[in-house]
Amino acid sequence: MNFESYIEKGIKENLGFKEALDIVKANSLKGRIFAAGGFVYRTIVQGLYGVKSDEIFDFDFIVENPVDSDMIKLPHDWDLRTTHHGDSRFINGIKQIDLFPINHAVLPSDYDRTHEMSLDEKLNSYFRRACLNMQSIAYDLNERRVLGEIGKKSILERKIEVNNIQESIDFCKARRMSIHKFIRDKAKTLQFKAIFPDFNEGFKVETKMFYDKVLDRYWKDRTESYEQFITNYLSEEFNFFVENLLGKRVMDLGSGPGRDSLLFKQKGLQPVCVDISSSMIKICRENGLEAYEKDIENLDFEDGSFDGIWAYASLLHLPKNRIYNAVARVKELLKPNGLFLIGMVEGDKEIFYKNNKTNHQRFFSLYQDNELKQILEDYFQIISFKRFNVKTSQDPYINFLCRKI
Repeated sequence: MNFESYIEKGIKENLGFKEALDIVKANSLKGRIFAAGGFVYRTIVQGLYGVKSDEIFDFDFIVENPVDSDMIKLPHDWDLRTTHHGDSRFINGIKQIDLFPINHAVLPSDYDRTHEMSLDEKLNSYFRRACLNMQSIAYDLNERRVLGEIGKKSILERKIEVNNIQESIDFCKARRMSIHKFIRDKAKTLQFKAIFPDFNEGFKVETKMFYDKVLDRYWKDRTESYEQFITNYLSEEFNFFVENLLGKRVMDLGSGPGRDSLLFKQKGLQPVCVDISSSMIKICRENGLEAYEKDIENLDFEDGSFDGIWAYASLLHLPKNRIYNAVARVKELLKPNGLFLIGMVEGDKEIFYKNNKTNHQRFFSLYQDNELKQILEDYFQIISFKRFNVKTSQDPYINFLCRKI
C-alpha cells in the first residue's frame, strides 16, 4: 500500500504544512524530522477512504536534533508556549505546532537509556507509547516514508483501539474525558470501528467471583434492613437525590441485587441497574428491574441519558489511577445538572479483603476525604459531604453528593 502518495498529496494541499515545516526546520539542527499525529493518519484515511476532515492546522513533529531552548527562533505573529511535557509549542491563532525531541517522545521507561538507543529504537519506543493504535504512525520527511506498522494496520483494518493503556489514562485524565469517549469520538470522525478495552484484570475477576458467590447473603441478609440503612445514614442525601432530579431515569452503578433501585422504584423513578456480576443482575431482573451486566469502566449507554447516577460502594473496586476514567464517564452519561452520589470507604491504601467463608477476595481502594474531594471537583459541583461509621466496616464511609455543571 502506497501510503506515501497520500501524505505527499496532503502536504501539497494543506496550506499551513509548509509554513509549519519551515518553522520546525529553523529550530532543528541536522538530523531527521518526522510528521506525526493527526495530520498523518487523517491525511491517509482521507486519501484511502474519502473520509474528509476540516483542514488541519495542528501539526506534531518529532525531531532528531532540536536547537536548545534559548536558541529558538520565533516567527513574527507566533507565540511560544510549552506542552505538558515541557516541549516547544508554537501558537498563531488557530494554528499550532508541537515540536518533540525524539528523546522526549520515547516511553518514560526509556528516558534514562536514550543515549544508548539507535534512532530506530527510539521511534519504535514512540510507536509503543502512542495512546491509540492509529496514532502509532509517523512520516519520515527526509526519506519520504510512512513508518509504524501498528498504525498502518489500524488504518487498513479501519479499527481504533488502545495501544498504550497508561498513556491513554493520562491523556484522558488531563482532558477530563473517559477513554470510552476518546475512542468513540475518534472512531466516529474517521468512520472506523471502535474497539473498547477489556479492563478484565485479575483483581476484577476476583471481585466478580466474590459477588457471584455471596449472592444469597447479600439478598437475604441485607435487603430487608437496607431501607433502615438509608434512614439511619443517608436519608438527607437520598431524599435530596430523589426530589431534585430533573427527570426520572437513574443509574444504580454497581447495583448488586438492586436494593437501592427498589427504593428508587418505590419513589416513582426509573432505575437502571448495572453490575459486573451476572448473578446479581439475574436477581435484579427477577425483581422487575431493568438491569445490565456491564463493567463500570465500559459503560456504553448514550451520553446525557441519565438524570442521576447513584454509585454506592462500587467505584471503590477500581484502582486509584483509574477512578478519573470512571468519574469522567459518569459525567458524560449525566444530563446537564444531573446528580451523582458516590459512597466510598475511608483510608489510604489499595488492598484485597478476603472472605473466609467463600475463600474469595475483593479489591478495594480507600480514600481520604480531601483526596476524593479533589478528584470530584475537577468534574462536578459538590453539594454535600458526610462521613459515618457502620457495623459492617471498621473504616468510616465517606459520601459526596454532586451535581454536573
